[in-house]
Amino acid sequence: MLPKIETESLGLTRSYGEQGHMPRNMQAPQLKMMDYSYDEDLDEMCPVCGDKVSGYHYGLLTCESCKGFFKRTVQNNKRYTCIENQSCQIDKTQRKRCPYCRFQKCLTVGMKLEAVRADRMRGGRNKFGPMYKRDRALKQQKKALIRANGLKIEAMSQVMQAVPTDLTISSAIQNIHSAASKGLPLSHHGGHHTSHHHHHHH
Repeated sequence: MLPKIETESLGLTRSYGEQGHMPRNMQAPQLKMMDYSYDEDLDEMCPVCGDKVSGYHYGLLTCESCKGFFKRTVQNNKRYTCIENQSCQIDKTQRKRCPYCRFQKCLTVGMKLEAVRADRMRGGRNKFGPMYKRDRALKQQKKALIRANGLKIEAMSQVMQAVPTDLTISSAIQNIHSAASKGLPLSHHGGHHTSHHHHHHH
């Protein structure tokens, strides 16, 4: 779908390999995160740190580690500070390094504070649990991963259209396109043009 991203991410891996910065087994998650067009990877990757997803926690599919971190932060009302400029890289290996940036990223990708609070009051499974249908979770996940990668809105709408449950949207878009290509009077300009043509004939 977006071959450009793919080649960039491959280039990334190669240069790491040559300089020997990163051990081999750490390249894979990085690569997966950049190339989000593979659906089967989407539903098993934590949008916060790229670790394996353990389930649907607080509005998103996340890993056990980020779930626990998020919950502790909210329940204990923790306040973190960032020693850098609040833009630390958060991934599986570095997620413990800066809790401030990690928590910010949890919020950015869409984890919900109120879900933790609701969970606590009820003392049981929260309402963001199994009642949410899996396909909804996956859609959220796509958005979250794309947000986590800072990709453009166009890419996001492309991905969203590729989800089979959104057929109504894409077929509506197609209908508009085909109407436009058949030259139906969608615009005043078009209608004007044809009536002008008639005059000429008489």
